[in-house]
Amino acid sequence: MRLVNQLGGEAARECRSDIWRRIRHPTRNMGVPEIRGYARAQAVDVLPAEVERVLERHRVGRSLKNRVLAAGIEQIVGMVVRDALSEPYSADPEKIAA
Repeated sequence: MRLVNQLGGEAARECRSDIWRRIRHPTRNMGVPEIRGYARAQAVDVLPAEVERVLERHRVGRSLKNRVLAAGIEQIVGMVVRDALSEPYSADPEKIAA
């Protein structure tokens, strides 16, 4: 499980800026649950290709692909939610509490 999380985190870090660019403006006035959902949808588009590259780079079998992808999605969602909430014009405090 540790290897899966490490590889998922590596893929997530590689895609972080791309996903952040995609969601930065659309999520300005969203609450945390909405940001999570939007980020997850974007990650599903971007992360699979990076997971493939990470698996190849580390010579890890493709049998772990789905688990690494799931770990990467969870990690990237957390990263970009923190990014969104740290923006000066992030979601209203009332929406954050939701």
